Order: sequence, then C-alpha cells, then structure tokens
Amino acid sequence: MGRSASILFPHLVLARFGGLTQALVAATPIDAEHTWVVFRYRSGLPVVGGLVAWFLVRTELWLIQPEDYALLRHSKPRHPARGDFHLVRADAGIALWFRLYERRLEAQAQPE
Repeated sequence: MGRSASILFPHLVLARFGGLTQALVAATPIDAEHTWVVFRYRSGLPVVGGLVAWFLVRTELWLIQPEDYALLRHSKPRHPARGDFHLVRADAGIALWFRLYERRLEAQAQPE
C-alpha cells in the first residue's frame, strides 16, 4: 500500500502511510489570526508500533512544525486568495482545498 489522504472538509485529514501507519490532523480556527492544530499518529506494527508513532510525533514537533511556523509567521499576504499562489504539481493538496473551499463559498452564497 502507498500513501493516501482523506479530507473531511475543511479541517480534518486522515493520512495513511502504507497499510499500518496513520495520522489524523485537525485544524480549528480560534480567531482571525490563530488556528489550533492537533495531530495523532498510530502505527499497527507489532511490538514496535508505539515506538514508530512516538518517533513520527517527535519528527513532526522537532522538524516539520518549526519549519512550517517559520514560513507562515512572515508570509504575506496574511489571508491569501487562490490567485496569490503559483501552485506546482507538489501543491495538488492545496489546489484541491481551494477548489473545495470555493465551492462551499459559492453554495453558501446561493439562495435556497
């Protein structure tokens, strides 16, 4: 099995890495400038599954999140629109999120 991700729009992601390891990520806006993010890794590997999940969490906290925060802290504009990005193939997830977001906004704007 490869990698896959399921998105429950707009702020919940379930990612699968192979057949035994998963990550659940939830992002909840607190106010206009802050978002609470929680994640949980689970590995079903016999005997070492807990250690694998612990290692993935440590990697997320020590490497990935600090880099993301450093990039986002000084990003301009503060609240970008889709046109502010030059998306490439690796940004397929971001492009999908924007499409889903725009569809939801359009659906809300249409009178019932």
